[in-house]
Amino acid sequence: ADLVVAEGGAVGLGRPVVVDFGCGSGNMTLPMAALMPHCDFVGVDMKEQSILRLRERAAAAGLTNLKGEVCMIEDYGGSFDAAIALHACGIATDLSLESAAAAA
Repeated sequence: ADLVVAEGGAVGLGRPVVVDFGCGSGNMTLPMAALMPHCDFVGVDMKEQSILRLRERAAAAGLTNLKGEVCMIEDYGGSFDAAIALHACGIATDLSLESAAAAA
């Protein structure tokens, strides 16, 4: 995986990177990052308040393999190995699938 730079640090230095499109405050991303410390996670959400909360929760849990990025799904430019979009709906689902297909 290529280096993905996100607010608060870098992830993806030779490790699998999983991006969570529409991550909100991390209800799915946080447990995954805790259960898979060998992977790096990037939470992507258009709502700054959600990403701020994600970062707070990750720091409180001592997770160093999870970063958050405020942006629209279609504007995310980082590299990744896998994508999830459990909380994306409507057009966001389509955009998530298109981003994952483009990364493949």
